[in-house]
Amino acid sequence: PTLCEAVNSRYTGLVTLSCSKGSLSLESQDCIILPCEPWHFVAGAVHGVSGLIKPTEQILVGSTGVGKCGDANVEYSGNVELACNEGQLEVKDTSACRLTCSSYGSSAPVTVDGGAYTVSPADRIPHGGAAVQQCSAAAYGYDGEIQLSCDNGVLSVDGVDCS
Repeated sequence: PTLCEAVNSRYTGLVTLSCSKGSLSLESQDCIILPCEPWHFVAGAVHGVSGLIKPTEQILVGSTGVGKCGDANVEYSGNVELACNEGQLEVKDTSACRLTCSSYGSSAPVTVDGGAYTVSPADRIPHGGAAVQQCSAAAYGYDGEIQLSCDNGVLSVDGVDCS
């Protein structure tokens, strides 16, 4: 028997060949196309920025799965729909990718003890996610936390507990 991979690296299984009177013939084969694995990748674009997108888990041939929007464009979160066709990954749909809220590009007004301040997240917040920021990051000298949330790149203050 010969490994199918030895004949074509996109297949797995066994091929059995025989040789009789100088003639090579196929006795049996059970070669199947390999699935798309989490270490495979495909070039894809998310909102104009290209990158390499990997599936989050194995995708069987002829099926779909997901990769992370942020693999192609760090400014986005959510899932990219991927397909595994003939053992090759393809980007099918990026419409579920949503803007994140970043520490350098997102801010929101916040009122602390009657004063108007601006707050930004300490780290990137994915779309639909929540985080806390220290009050002192917005209003020097105050302790406590400011609760933040992100909706498609728009940062909101959900609660203030500063003193």
